[in-house]
Amino acid sequence: MWNIFTTALSTLLLQSVPIFYNFMPCKSLSFTAKSRSKIGNLDAIKSSKGVLFDIDGTLADSWKLGFDATQVVLTNYGIDAITEDSYHKGCVYTTPERLARHVGLLPGDENFDELGGKLGMEFDDYYVKLVRKYHEERQQCE
Repeated sequence: MWNIFTTALSTLLLQSVPIFYNFMPCKSLSFTAKSRSKIGNLDAIKSSKGVLFDIDGTLADSWKLGFDATQVVLTNYGIDAITEDSYHKGCVYTTPERLARHVGLLPGDENFDELGGKLGMEFDDYYVKLVRKYHEERQQCE
């Protein structure tokens, strides 16, 4: 099942099909922790050709890619590595909110939305690189 999921996801990414995370395009440069938690950009959703929806563990258990990307983003920001348990507990939040909380901020703090948005974009960029790398390595093996 992992191969089917990663092939589908990497194909979408490589074809520049808009990918939605909490109903927002991952390529959006204007999201914040608040905007990511609401339905937005309905025109982009309406013009999409399809939706790939996965609750981690349903199609593929890809949490490790997210955990690794989180570690890289936090380390680049000067934050010590987090535990797997801390990562899983944070997954109840959107990515920007989760990352802002991992650096010690709480909703209402002055830089919460701005820093969460910045770290969220870095996470998305790195996560896409991990998926692309997997796709390229898989193609070389075929």
